[in-house]
Amino acid sequence: MQNMKKSSVITGILLLVLTTGVFGGFIANLIIQDKAGVYQGAIALPGLFPSQTLMIILQFVILACLGLAFFIISKNTVNVNRRKNVLINSFIFLGLIYSWNYMLFSAGNITGALVLSIAGLVLGLIDLVMAALVDQRAGGLFIPANLWMIFLIILSIFLKVQN
Repeated sequence: MQNMKKSSVITGILLLVLTTGVFGGFIANLIIQDKAGVYQGAIALPGLFPSQTLMIILQFVILACLGLAFFIISKNTVNVNRRKNVLINSFIFLGLIYSWNYMLFSAGNITGALVLSIAGLVLGLIDLVMAALVDQRAGGLFIPANLWMIFLIILSIFLKVQN
C-alpha cells in the first residue's frame, strides 16, 4: 500500500512537470518565435491583447493549475479507470491550448484559433466536471483554465473582427 502511494506521488510530480515545463516551454517558444508576426504588426491587435511576456506568464500559471490538478487526481484512490479517463481528456485539453497558440502565433489563422478556443471551452467544462467527480479541489483548479478559454474566445472574436 505504501509503495502504491509513493508511485502515485511520483506519477503526480511527473504530470506536474510535464504539464507546466514541457507544454509551457513549447507554448512559450511559439509565442517568442511569433512566426505569424502577431506582435510585429502583421495582425491588428485589440487593446485587450496581452503583451508577449504577459501572455507567456498567464499560460504558465494556467498550466501550473492544471498540473496541480493532475497531481491531485493521480494521488486520489478513486477507481483507476476514472482517473485515467480524466487525465486522457485533460491532455487533449492541453493539446487544444497548444493548438490555439500554434494557430495564432505560427500559422496566423485567426478562424482556426477561434474554433479551437470554442472546442477547448467545451472540453474544459467536461474536464472540470470529470475532475470534480474525482476530487473537488482538482475540479476547482480547472476553473482558471476555463476562464482562460473564455478569454481566448473573446480575443479570437476581436481579432477576427479587426482583421
